[in-house]
Amino acid sequence: MQRAAWLLALVVSGTACTGMWTLGVLADRRSVLKGAEANLAATARLLEEHADRAFAAGDRAVQAAVAAVGDPAGLREEGRAPGLHERLRLLVVDSQQLSSAWVMDRDGTTLVDSWSEPPSTVGAYAHRPYFQAHLAGERGLRIGSAAPGSVSGRMRFTLSRPLEAPDGGFSGIAVAGVYSDYFGAVYAEAGLGDGAQFALFRDDGARLVAWPPAASASEPPADALGMPQDLPSPGEGLVRIADGGRLEAIRRLDRFPVVLAVSQPLDVVLADWRERTWLAGLVLAAVLAMLTALAVVGRRGAARQQALTAALQGEREALERRVEERTAALQESEARFRDMADHAPVMVWVTDAAGRCTFLGQSWYDFTGQAPHAGEGMGWLDAVHPEDRAATRATTRAALAAQEGFRLEYRIRRAEDGAWRFVLAVGAPRYDAQGSFLGYIGSSMDITERREAEERQALMARELDHRAKNALTVVQAALRLTPRHDADAFAKAVEGRVAALARAHSALAEGRWQGVRLRSVLEAELATFAQAGGGAAGAQRIALQGPDILLTPPAVQALSMAVHELATNATKYGALGAPHGRLCVTWWRDEAAGRLRLRWEERDGPEIANEPRRRGFGARVIQATIGGQLGGEAERLWERDGMVCLIALPLARVTQERHAPLAAS
Repeated sequence: MQRAAWLLALVVSGTACTGMWTLGVLADRRSVLKGAEANLAATARLLEEHADRAFAAGDRAVQAAVAAVGDPAGLREEGRAPGLHERLRLLVVDSQQLSSAWVMDRDGTTLVDSWSEPPSTVGAYAHRPYFQAHLAGERGLRIGSAAPGSVSGRMRFTLSRPLEAPDGGFSGIAVAGVYSDYFGAVYAEAGLGDGAQFALFRDDGARLVAWPPAASASEPPADALGMPQDLPSPGEGLVRIADGGRLEAIRRLDRFPVVLAVSQPLDVVLADWRERTWLAGLVLAAVLAMLTALAVVGRRGAARQQALTAALQGEREALERRVEERTAALQESEARFRDMADHAPVMVWVTDAAGRCTFLGQSWYDFTGQAPHAGEGMGWLDAVHPEDRAATRATTRAALAAQEGFRLEYRIRRAEDGAWRFVLAVGAPRYDAQGSFLGYIGSSMDITERREAEERQALMARELDHRAKNALTVVQAALRLTPRHDADAFAKAVEGRVAALARAHSALAEGRWQGVRLRSVLEAELATFAQAGGGAAGAQRIALQGPDILLTPPAVQALSMAVHELATNATKYGALGAPHGRLCVTWWRDEAAGRLRLRWEERDGPEIANEPRRRGFGARVIQATIGGQLGGEAERLWERDGMVCLIALPLARVTQERHAPLAAS
């Protein structure tokens, strides 16, 4: 009877121990997988943000090249190629990810590149897929396939945009090469352990980046990540256990047709868990063996019982040591996370289930200037702009109530200069192994420059639309005011007036439509007439004197037309047409009258007996531009030694000093 009782006690206790061990092992595995999924998702999010910034930087370089080229027709004849080569070279030199940049015309011939001037490449490259895509009508940014560079041999892919001719047609492309291993160098620092893999793909499945890198640049490793089949929505991500026993995180970039995939072998993820399970199994086996021994030995004496107790104590201490080692490993892992968060290019933060901040990366405190730990709890709201706090608090509370992710924008003060900066905050919910909501992990990124760039682009579009309409109005006025009875005279007059308008437009374009100096306007218009009157000697016959004054764009166009008419008249009938004729142009600010005054004085020209009876077309152009467009006055005095023209313009309409400059993106 007593033996049966001991046997029953042994079976019951053994079964209980085995069941508890099994439940603990399964719960531990679920917890490890949940933690690994959360870490991999956070890593994928950080890598996605890095890739998004890298692609945006490359796209800005391509857009800068497109803006710098303008119309490639006549690029070399106009002498702009060396300057454009230098701009492309500086774009590449100042960038870690760009390998090169070049511009091709509509036939695929390289006009300018970042390597050398003139370009070192020969032949046409119209057969390239990215060229054919833009030629077929693709107008946005195109991401090309990865291939070894022809010079460096390093894997790279291309970013390209089309060039648009003045008539809106295709006139070529601007291209930038991006090193694939630039992304690999960043991914290698993610610290996910042995066997981790990363890859970037285009939406059509073409591989852009593979890490670890291949032994040969011409083809990826045999076991490299493949293009995922089921993709999340742009800007979203998913984590799953993929075929081949790997834990995989996938994200699609929001602004670019690019997919990011990162994976870890489950063997690596569960390595510590297996070791703990094995050790716990050994302990369980030891416990069962001891129970068996106790059942067999029974009550043979206190000495044997003490020996067994000592053995159990030793096993318990060994288990406690393993727990302490695991705790130290977890603390080291947390330290690595804090180090990564403190040095990440974005401000990383973590909250508890009530929405209170429990961790803020050092980058937050460096940016806002808050004291260490001052942002924890709800203290981070103290750094938010007072006007944004209510909306920020409402958005986070709504997301917290629904236990779902959120994206919001608000302003925080930058400690460096006290400026208010816009940031984008993105929060992702966290859950434990049982699916209970733990809070959020997220990041905040400064997006002020992006918002300002978008606002500048909208402003530039409105400004350029206004300038184009104004230019057409001036051309129409020039045509109406030109006599038509003589076809040759009509053509020459129109050609001269349109050329004057074109010179004014070019000067404004060089100044990004922020205005042009009055002296520059006079020099540009009189240069042609000085050359016609004797080159360098002709230039010495013209004197310009006056203060430095910046004209508004409308004043530049109108005054260029008026000066052109005065110079044309002086060449035909006045001082610039005489061998020893001289021209002196002076100007000054009449603050009391609110006028900009300009005096055009011709001397040593043909003698003027009487004031002309007929009012010519040039006089009408001057009156239309000075009076009609600018609200000024123009008076001509017919002195015997030469004509004098006095022009008065309202300072408020023609000078730029009180106008804010037009921002250019």
